[in-house]
Amino acid sequence: MGALREGLDEAELPAIVRAWRSANPNIVKLWREVENAAKHVIKNKTSYVLRKRYCSLKFLYDRGYLFIELPSGRRLAYYGASLDKGKLSYWGVDQTKKIWVKTDTYGGSLVENITQAIARDCLCDAMYRIYYDEGLPILMHIHDEVVSEAPDNEAPDALKAMYDIMAVGPSWAGGLPLKGDGYISKYYKKD
Repeated sequence: MGALREGLDEAELPAIVRAWRSANPNIVKLWREVENAAKHVIKNKTSYVLRKRYCSLKFLYDRGYLFIELPSGRRLAYYGASLDKGKLSYWGVDQTKKIWVKTDTYGGSLVENITQAIARDCLCDAMYRIYYDEGLPILMHIHDEVVSEAPDNEAPDALKAMYDIMAVGPSWAGGLPLKGDGYISKYYKKD
């Protein structure tokens, strides 16, 4: 979370980690559930559905891949997924060396991937509705931001329409609470 960049000493980190995990037991529980589901399907070469409040995740193992099927139907794929001495691993590209390496992972990292992927799917759904349902041009998007353009006199209504669209999740999201925020500007800026 950037603690070392912010000047904290490495010796302080274990206490911070313990405090965070203690304050967020449901997240830690989800990490374990996802890790156990992944290990189960790899070990048993089967599938498993993890049902949660707003969605279900389907874990599958097929021909050396661990697949995690997202609520949208899109899949995350982990090539060469295996259990090595009880640890989850897969083959991925080392971002520094740009070569394929065996990479260890755990539930927290998988949940991070799942969360980012679901957020991307929600954004894509909203962008589709902004463009096709509302007719607003999309100039670009940056992570979780959508940049559109409207004449000055129409900008407040366009912004409200975007808020309304982004607050309604996709049909597959099962009532997931969402909310948009934004601003009107003559040029793009990081708010």
